[in-house]
Amino acid sequence: MEKDREIDKLLKKYTVEIPDFPMKKSKMEKLANWLCEKASFPIPEERITFKGMVCIQVIPIVVSLAVSVWMIL
Repeated sequence: MEKDREIDKLLKKYTVEIPDFPMKKSKMEKLANWLCEKASFPIPEERITFKGMVCIQVIPIVVSLAVSVWMIL
């Protein structure tokens, strides 16, 4: 009992001010979080080889050049 009184006495010495902050996020915060969210990479990185990466980068260029040449002729 006496220990409880001592603890209660010590606790009453200290006051804690809780800052007022909004519990709900604003629409702007939600939009910013959505825009800055980390995008998932559909192809696992450890399975991409050098040859595969070159194909991913070169094929669109070759196809666009072929289509543009075909349109000119």
